Amino acid sequence: MSFIRRVTLATAVVGLGLGLATSAFAQVAIKIGTTVPEGDNPQTYAFKAMAEYIAFRSGGEMTVEVFYGGALGGDRELLEQVQNDTLQMTVVADGAVANFFPDIQVVAIPYLFSSTNHALTFFNTSPFFKDVADRMEKETGLKILRAAESGFRNITNNAKPIKSPADMAGLKMRTMESPVFMELMRSVGAAPTPIAFNETILALRQGVVDGQENAVATVRMFGVWEVQKYMSINEHIYSPGLVVTSAAFWNGLTEPQRQIFKDGAFVWATVSNSGYIANYNQDIQFLKENGVEIYVNTAEEKEQFKQAMQPPVLAFIAERIGQDKVDAFVAAVEETRKQMYATN
Repeated sequence: MSFIRRVTLATAVVGLGLGLATSAFAQVAIKIGTTVPEGDNPQTYAFKAMAEYIAFRSGGEMTVEVFYGGALGGDRELLEQVQNDTLQMTVVADGAVANFFPDIQVVAIPYLFSSTNHALTFFNTSPFFKDVADRMEKETGLKILRAAESGFRNITNNAKPIKSPADMAGLKMRTMESPVFMELMRSVGAAPTPIAFNETILALRQGVVDGQENAVATVRMFGVWEVQKYMSINEHIYSPGLVVTSAAFWNGLTEPQRQIFKDGAFVWATVSNSGYIANYNQDIQFLKENGVEIYVNTAEEKEQFKQAMQPPVLAFIAERIGQDKVDAFVAAVEETRKQMYATN
């Protein structure tokens, strides 16, 4: 039995130990859209665990149906459907959310978080980020239930190993449909091309772009490794997976239904996080065995990337949402780090 399957079963047991809900529910159908393919990956197991948990806790009166592999569209289309309450949940990167709520762009500041633990603690416990999420809900009708592991983003391409910012000059790089990520690539001399993720593999195969940037698990899970020769572990941005629901759907639930749905999202995040973190080394080894040349950037090289990327991206975001918001976000992230690691 694989590690991720053991985690799924363990999470289900924990959930069942809480006991059945005691009140009766009206039938509630929860449709979830994702670009993740259905298969042997952390998110698939997480969705299945969530569906089992919600069905059991509600006595079968709340059901979950998941549409995998971009069957209902890319991240932007999925968010539009959640916003319109034709879908009740999706999990997307912050870059996709920025098209609906520009203030979320601060999440994409390069080299901001010290670790996955630092990032997830901030997104899930910081009063500052809760205020950001509350404003987003009021302005867009999109409600963040939880932030989950998606990983630090790295650079892949078909030209050469990327050891320093200078190596990026002239490369045509696919980015999310996000102005911040386009500016990130310009900061190191690359030519950004915004392409929906479900069109990225074809663009790489046809040479429309030389490379892209994503987390290790994403490169494996979506088959990016099949069309890329090099991967540099420079970890330029931590990108959370944001579990997003419709505020209209949420407001239409009873209090007991909300608890079951929110706890179901917690089950999803627990299973998914465990799989991403536990499988990291296996994913790296898989990429190596399948012909991807892996280069792990040194601390000194990462500092070079930070110096090249961070100042222009900070200035770019500040122009769009205000310097005060950028400063407050950076300060809140640093405060979380100090509290976690007892540092000055």
